[in-house]
Amino acid sequence: MKKGLTLFTLLAVFAALSPAISQADAPKKAVTCPSQNFTAFFKAYRATPTIQQKFTEVPLKFNNFYPDFGEKPNVSYLSASELFSAEQASANFPVFSTAKELETQGVKLTIKRQSASWVRVQTGGMVGTGANTYDFDFKKLKGCWRLVEITDFST
Repeated sequence: MKKGLTLFTLLAVFAALSPAISQADAPKKAVTCPSQNFTAFFKAYRATPTIQQKFTEVPLKFNNFYPDFGEKPNVSYLSASELFSAEQASANFPVFSTAKELETQGVKLTIKRQSASWVRVQTGGMVGTGANTYDFDFKKLKGCWRLVEITDFST
């Protein structure tokens, strides 16, 4: 049986309970880059769904390496309407729960710098009888860090 995860299911694992946030509800002023330093940027990104929306690249590449798919991932690209519509925004954002919520869920978060302009945030933990493991790739684009790709290695 193939695992039919959607981005909405994936992000719901990490989503904290919060009010729905849509593009229309976002502040009218421009959201500026929180920091050129990734650690400071990621702290603001994790804490603020509007920053997550602003600094998530569209289309967002989503890879699923579920064992039923073989060695090649099932790759999809999520459009702005799939990520930001009023109906879906609360399901997609926030991408990351708070550190305390992740700890409660048994999920560990590791930041691995790949280069000066690319950072991978890895999350992992056990959920039920399966591993819950994701990579979130951030690249420096358009003058700031942006989430550009999510890879699901969960079983």
